[in-house]
Amino acid sequence: MNQVQKLVLQKNHRLLVDTLDLSGSNVLDKLLEEDVISSGEQEDIISRVTSRDQNTRLLFVLKRRGPSKKPFDTFLRALQPDYRFIVDKLKTNEESFKNCYNGKEIQAVCHHCLLKKNLIPNDVSHFLYEEGIISDDELEDINNKNIPRQERVCTLLRVLVGSPDLKLANEKFRSSLEPKYGYILSDIKTDGLDHFMACCCQSESTSKAGVRTCEDNLCETLTSDNEYYSCAEIEHGQETSDDEYYSCEEMYQANHCLTEKRIHGRDSESRIGDVNALGDKDYIIDLNNRKGRCTRIESRRLLLNTSRSERAGQGFLEKTKQDQRRNIRGQQNAFHEQEFPEILLTTSRSNHDSQVHILQHIPKVIPNDKRLMRLCTKLWNKLFFLREKGDWETFNLVSKKAFEKFDDNPDIKVLLYRSEMCVSTFYKNDPSKACDMFDKALEILPKTSMSNWHLSRILPLKMELCTQAKKFEEASSLLEQAHQAMMTLSPCLSTGAVYFFEAMYLGTILRCTAKGTKSAKSIAERVKTCFLTAINHYQQEQFFGIKSFLNQVYLFLALFCLGVDFKKIRYIETRIVSETDISLAEYYLNLFENNCWEDSTNWSQMLFFIARGEHHKQRHNFKRSLDYFQEARKCSVLGSFEEHIGFIDMNLQFVSDKLEEQIRHREIQSQSADAILQSLLENSDSSSSGEN
Repeated sequence: MNQVQKLVLQKNHRLLVDTLDLSGSNVLDKLLEEDVISSGEQEDIISRVTSRDQNTRLLFVLKRRGPSKKPFDTFLRALQPDYRFIVDKLKTNEESFKNCYNGKEIQAVCHHCLLKKNLIPNDVSHFLYEEGIISDDELEDINNKNIPRQERVCTLLRVLVGSPDLKLANEKFRSSLEPKYGYILSDIKTDGLDHFMACCCQSESTSKAGVRTCEDNLCETLTSDNEYYSCAEIEHGQETSDDEYYSCEEMYQANHCLTEKRIHGRDSESRIGDVNALGDKDYIIDLNNRKGRCTRIESRRLLLNTSRSERAGQGFLEKTKQDQRRNIRGQQNAFHEQEFPEILLTTSRSNHDSQVHILQHIPKVIPNDKRLMRLCTKLWNKLFFLREKGDWETFNLVSKKAFEKFDDNPDIKVLLYRSEMCVSTFYKNDPSKACDMFDKALEILPKTSMSNWHLSRILPLKMELCTQAKKFEEASSLLEQAHQAMMTLSPCLSTGAVYFFEAMYLGTILRCTAKGTKSAKSIAERVKTCFLTAINHYQQEQFFGIKSFLNQVYLFLALFCLGVDFKKIRYIETRIVSETDISLAEYYLNLFENNCWEDSTNWSQMLFFIARGEHHKQRHNFKRSLDYFQEARKCSVLGSFEEHIGFIDMNLQFVSDKLEEQIRHREIQSQSADAILQSLLENSDSSSSGEN
């Protein structure tokens, strides 16, 4: 969304917030169909209590959308049926703003301030480190939680500018911003890091943005050199600015001059009281207020930068040093509590499921112990292989020994709880035990060294339990938390997992959506998009790829196209499968057979034979369909997949009946009309003679 459109929404903010009724209109459905908002964002908007909160959240989401999706135009089309008067006003305002302002008169977006306000360094630093843009020491400094976030952002920018290969640094930095901070890049038309380094906010004293930018730049100046300047010296620099705030470069030059030309014999109080020198009484009051702000800014910087305590203490009294030490101790205690928080849970049992809410934030740090990560991955792969083969005796033995051997390793214990959770959810159909395993894993999660690595894996499993119990609001919330955990692990997590779990969630929503609603079609398309994107991402992963993920995606998508629920192995709904879906299913089944058969397991082969049987059944090739369903039954018996045998037997009976009917039909077609009548007469004579 460009600046003119954002300004239009800002000028009509109260009208939109007070008038729109999202729950009674199709605005959100239209935006979802056009892919302007995601299903998670739609759930987030609807979850707000009041309509004003819902409208405010929607406007916030729209303003952060890039121009490629045309959010403003789509929003107007969504409003057109029910709120035509609002659409007319917005269009009129847009035209008037375009006519009144040209590109120079509209305040440009300051990407430097956007980064300082929104960027969390941990979101991009690990990707840049992996690409060789920043070093180990720089990674440590950028992720140091003892340093204020905005200062760490500035440190990151300085490191990027000092990179030997600026072109590569710019390319990788933009790539790291794209997933989560794409809206910051949307307005940038040229390459280079200049947009991020220099502040371009207006410098008039009447501009609030200018005031904030000046204070930020002033803080940067205070910490940039080896010496801290007093408020009186800063005030003198402001005094010579002719009622204008300095830009970043001007403020630095002013302070540099002050280091060489000290003003003696004139303290700050005398200057503030000198009305003739300033000539404006209101400006004196404003200057005095700024003096107080400078004092607070300087004190806060000195107190938070522990490594500079000696240098900072030279210009302050002993009391300030004592306050500083007390503040540092408080920060260390707070940091320790943040690293190892207690997870407060509220659990309410309902039927077989438990409703769990995470009340305290779990720190999301990327795992640094490569040996531990390899151990977790290898153990998980071994357990996964045993589960897929249906060797439960060996699986239980390995799990028991692992619990005993790694009793003092919380990361391994969480992984084992997750493994038991998978068994109870997808193999044994025991939701109650799965919830117990989730609670146990969550209890020891703060003690692990890879908390978000585990979170990104156990939350989707809990989400699946919620969707099975039709607790869709809770599932949506857990899906969002899983997304956030996965976003921090982009260098070392199969990105396809995000789309895979989202597709599972949306597939469940689709089955429970009333037929004929406007959103049903868009949800179905979104599910397919998730699968396709997952397949594309799978090829790019290097670490922690989900084993057998690619072939499972092919099979799940084929079954979905054919109208079969791939988790429970039942029909999603009674319907006639379209020719397009049949062709899609055949395409994905061919991909699996040609590329994944050697790595397939008994479970995957059973799904393949079921899908082939369904495919040929839709094509009315009942003989081939019968053969494939018979092979599927052999796999289900071999793997002890008892809950799927009933589905296969039902299809075997149906296909057998259809095959006999087809054979009789062909026999009748092969005869002439006279032969058919003669056969009827013979049958009639034989039956009558039998009665006599």
